[in-house]
Amino acid sequence: PTPSGPGKSDVKVVTPSYEGEKLKFTAKNVAPPTEGDRRVFAVNEFLKASKVAADARVTAITVKDKIASLDFNDAFQKEYGSDDERILPEGIQRAMGQFPDVDSIRFLVGGKPIDTIGSVDLSQPIPVIR
Repeated sequence: PTPSGPGKSDVKVVTPSYEGEKLKFTAKNVAPPTEGDRRVFAVNEFLKASKVAADARVTAITVKDKIASLDFNDAFQKEYGSDDERILPEGIQRAMGQFPDVDSIRFLVGGKPIDTIGSVDLSQPIPVIR
């Protein structure tokens, strides 16, 4: 099975947590639904697990030249606290890092690029974390 696009093999669902003041991410294998893109599933499951952006969802992911463009709904664009500004992009970088056809990611809302999440610069594609 291919680790990107639609498929039946497990994906890693990333969950953030704190040990004291240290941010940690754990991953567990989860079987995605048989329909739909496994990358979209992985990112949306991270968003749910993070509890940072309750109503935010990625609606589509396209990959060209190993750059994934993640298109989020309007709920993604909101004010975030400083911890959330770190959790959100890093968790998405980790969720997307499991897919070998992706080396970096761009963030879009409604098809339009976004430049920041709080103080985090997203004006250029950011590398995934493997």
